[in-house]
Amino acid sequence: MRKSLFLVTLLLFSVLLANPVISNAAYDESSDQTISVNLLDGLVQPDDSLANLTFQLQEDAHNTLTNTSGVEADHYYYWVELNGTKILAVDPIKPSF
Repeated sequence: MRKSLFLVTLLLFSVLLANPVISNAAYDESSDQTISVNLLDGLVQPDDSLANLTFQLQEDAHNTLTNTSGVEADHYYYWVELNGTKILAVDPIKPSF
């Protein structure tokens, strides 16, 4: 039983590896969501450097994935905004089936 399960699994993996998924997916800015918070509007002046850093790190991760595997995943971001300034970019995890 174990041997046949192993062979079926091996066969499935070899078929998946032999037929790579090819897509034209990319960053879809139109799907971005923004979470805005206004807090002490006149007193707090946030910096957008963390938002730019988190966005660039996640884009670099997507580029690395694409360059190494050839698979490109659709992705978008949740932007956290404080007093009108983007302070964080979060690429949500999406299951792929």
